[in-house]
Amino acid sequence: MSQKVRVGIIGGGETGVSLLMNFMKYKFIEIVGLADIDENAEGIKVATDFGIMTCQDFNEIVDLGKTVDILVDTVGKKVVRHAIRDKMMETGNQHTIVMPELVVLLLEAMINDRDEIKGGKHGFQTY
Repeated sequence: MSQKVRVGIIGGGETGVSLLMNFMKYKFIEIVGLADIDENAEGIKVATDFGIMTCQDFNEIVDLGKTVDILVDTVGKKVVRHAIRDKMMETGNQHTIVMPELVVLLLEAMINDRDEIKGGKHGFQTY
Protein backbone atom coordinates (compact mmCIF):
# COMPACT_ATOMS: atom_id res chain seq x y z
CA MET A 1 0.00 0.00 0.00
CA SER A 2 1.63 3.23 -1.09
CA GLN A 3 -0.99 5.60 0.28
CA LYS A 4 -0.86 6.93 3.80
CA VAL A 5 -3.37 5.96 6.45
CA ARG A 6 -4.77 9.20 7.88
CA VAL A 7 -5.35 8.97 11.63
CA GLY A 8 -7.11 11.33 14.03
CA ILE A 9 -6.61 10.89 17.77
CA ILE A 10 -9.16 11.88 20.38
CA GLY A 11 -7.52 12.14 23.78
CA GLY A 12 -4.04 13.42 24.49
CA GLY A 13 -3.42 11.77 27.83
CA GLU A 14 -1.12 8.86 28.59
CA THR A 15 -2.57 6.47 26.01
CA GLY A 16 -3.11 9.10 23.32
CA VAL A 17 0.44 10.45 23.55
CA SER A 18 1.88 6.93 23.56
CA LEU A 19 0.03 6.08 20.35
CA LEU A 20 0.91 9.44 18.81
CA MET A 21 4.63 8.95 19.44
CA ASN A 22 4.55 5.42 18.06
CA PHE A 23 2.38 6.23 15.03
CA MET A 24 4.78 9.03 14.06
CA LYS A 25 7.53 6.41 13.57
CA TYR A 26 5.81 5.07 10.47
CA LYS A 27 5.91 6.85 7.10
CA PHE A 28 2.63 5.23 6.04
CA ILE A 29 0.71 6.90 8.90
CA GLU A 30 -0.27 10.57 8.75
CA ILE A 31 -1.66 12.06 11.96
CA VAL A 32 -4.27 14.58 10.84
CA GLY A 33 -5.01 15.93 14.28
CA LEU A 34 -5.23 15.36 18.01
CA ALA A 35 -8.00 16.61 20.29
CA ASP A 36 -8.02 16.95 24.06
CA ILE A 37 -10.26 19.06 26.25
CA ASP A 38 -7.18 20.02 28.30
CA GLU A 39 -5.07 22.45 26.29
CA ASN A 40 -2.11 21.51 28.51
CA ALA A 41 -2.38 17.76 27.88
CA GLU A 42 0.92 16.10 26.99
CA GLY A 43 -0.48 14.94 23.64
CA ILE A 44 -1.39 18.52 22.70
CA LYS A 45 2.15 19.65 23.50
CA VAL A 46 3.79 16.83 21.51
CA ALA A 47 1.45 17.23 18.52
CA THR A 48 2.05 20.99 18.47
CA ASP A 49 5.81 20.46 18.57
CA PHE A 50 5.53 18.27 15.46
CA GLY A 51 3.22 20.65 13.60
CA ILE A 52 0.14 18.45 13.93
CA MET A 53 -3.24 20.16 14.17
CA THR A 54 -4.63 20.24 17.70
CA CYS A 55 -7.95 21.27 19.18
CA GLN A 56 -9.91 21.08 22.40
CA ASP A 57 -13.18 20.02 20.75
CA PHE A 58 -13.01 16.48 19.37
CA ASN A 59 -15.76 17.40 16.89
CA GLU A 60 -13.13 19.31 14.90
CA ILE A 61 -11.41 15.99 14.22
CA VAL A 62 -14.70 14.20 13.50
CA ASP A 63 -15.67 17.06 11.16
CA LEU A 64 -12.68 16.22 8.96
CA GLY A 65 -14.99 13.47 7.74
CA LYS A 66 -13.88 11.07 5.06
CA THR A 67 -10.36 12.54 5.02
CA VAL A 68 -9.78 10.55 8.23
CA ASP A 69 -9.30 6.81 7.70
CA ILE A 70 -9.09 5.83 11.36
CA LEU A 71 -10.40 7.80 14.32
CA VAL A 72 -8.72 6.62 17.53
CA ASP A 73 -10.90 7.18 20.61
CA THR A 74 -8.62 7.00 23.63
CA VAL A 75 -11.13 8.76 25.89
CA GLY A 76 -13.43 5.84 26.58
CA LYS A 77 -16.37 7.94 27.76
CA LYS A 78 -19.88 6.97 26.70
CA VAL A 79 -20.83 10.57 25.85
CA VAL A 80 -17.85 10.95 23.51
CA ARG A 81 -18.47 7.56 21.91
CA HIS A 82 -22.12 8.42 21.21
CA ALA A 83 -21.29 11.91 19.92
CA ILE A 84 -18.75 10.46 17.45
CA ARG A 85 -21.21 7.86 16.22
CA ASP A 86 -24.06 10.40 15.93
CA LYS A 87 -21.88 12.87 14.00
CA MET A 88 -20.73 10.19 11.59
CA MET A 89 -24.30 9.06 10.97
CA GLU A 90 -25.47 12.66 10.56
CA THR A 91 -22.81 13.37 7.94
CA GLY A 92 -23.13 10.00 6.19
CA ASN A 93 -19.48 9.16 6.87
CA GLN A 94 -19.21 5.44 6.20
CA HIS A 95 -15.51 5.67 5.39
CA THR A 96 -13.87 6.40 8.74
CA ILE A 97 -13.22 3.50 11.07
CA VAL A 98 -13.60 4.33 14.76
CA MET A 99 -11.16 2.46 16.96
CA PRO A 100 -12.81 1.93 20.35
CA GLU A 101 -10.96 2.11 23.64
CA LEU A 102 -10.53 -1.66 24.12
CA VAL A 103 -8.77 -1.98 20.75
CA VAL A 104 -6.76 1.15 21.54
CA LEU A 105 -5.59 -0.33 24.85
CA LEU A 106 -4.73 -3.65 23.16
CA LEU A 107 -2.69 -1.87 20.50
CA GLU A 108 -0.98 0.38 23.05
CA ALA A 109 0.00 -2.66 25.15
CA MET A 110 1.43 -4.41 22.10
CA ILE A 111 3.35 -1.32 20.93
CA ASN A 112 4.88 -0.89 24.37
CA ASP A 113 5.61 -4.62 24.72
CA ARG A 114 3.51 -5.08 27.85
CA ASP A 115 2.39 -8.48 29.04
CA GLU A 116 -1.09 -7.23 29.92
CA ILE A 117 -3.64 -4.62 28.92
CA LYS A 118 -3.99 -1.80 31.39
CA GLY A 119 -7.56 -1.14 32.38
CA GLY A 120 -9.46 1.76 30.90
CA LYS A 121 -10.22 4.64 33.21
CA HIS A 122 -13.93 4.26 32.46
CA GLY A 123 -14.10 0.47 32.19
CA PHE A 124 -13.95 -1.25 28.83
CA GLN A 125 -16.43 0.42 26.52
CA THR A 126 -18.08 -0.95 23.40
CA TYR A 127 -19.60 0.84 20.44
